[in-house]
Amino acid sequence: EAFRYEELGRNPRELKPGAYKTLLTARSLAELMPFVAYQMDRRAADEGRSFFSKKLGKKILSSKIDLIADPKDRLNPGLPIDLYNDGIGRKKTVLVEEGVLQNLWCRRYWAKKKHVPMVSPAFAFSMSGGTKSLEELIRKMDQGLLVMHLWYIRYVNPMDLILTGTSRDGLFWVEEGKIKHAVKHMRFNESPMRLLRNPLALGLPERRQGSMLLPPVLVNDFNWASGTTF
Repeated sequence: EAFRYEELGRNPRELKPGAYKTLLTARSLAELMPFVAYQMDRRAADEGRSFFSKKLGKKILSSKIDLIADPKDRLNPGLPIDLYNDGIGRKKTVLVEEGVLQNLWCRRYWAKKKHVPMVSPAFAFSMSGGTKSLEELIRKMDQGLLVMHLWYIRYVNPMDLILTGTSRDGLFWVEEGKIKHAVKHMRFNESPMRLLRNPLALGLPERRQGSMLLPPVLVNDFNWASGTTF
């Protein structure tokens, strides 16, 4: 499969920057989600320093999306203890249920101070998805971009969870369900939270980065802000 995409990636063409329908592989989504997880801190939210401030109990994502951290998940097991919190055991934590924010990470100090439950941070989490493979999602696209991987990702605006970075290892133009040609890599400015509020389709989740079970996701109007020199 890697050889096929390498072959397709030859002779990339330039594409005008803009908002395009985009299919992110599970690997691409896995590059974005740690930046979401870093923000999911109860103290930062309570002090107004986080995207998640005043959002507990509110709908923040599509109702199709659940986000769960469960160290005993057979498909995506995680470390059962919190090594940075006196070795306290981790429990299954529902972070987002049907799009509604249910929990944030909460260290023992802040939990005691605010009289709220302690929730050990965990970066092994799973997102619900659909049943279609990446190839099936490609076949359902009328036109748009397929991005294989993202890198050099940084915060642009942490409070709005806007990130910037570039595509890597393959960016392709898709028409009528088929990859037509490679595209020269581009820089994006985008919020994963905005994308996951209204996804066009979620594919079959895959384990990526060794700790995340995530689906490929097809989204509308992904903001490709500029071209690159590679």
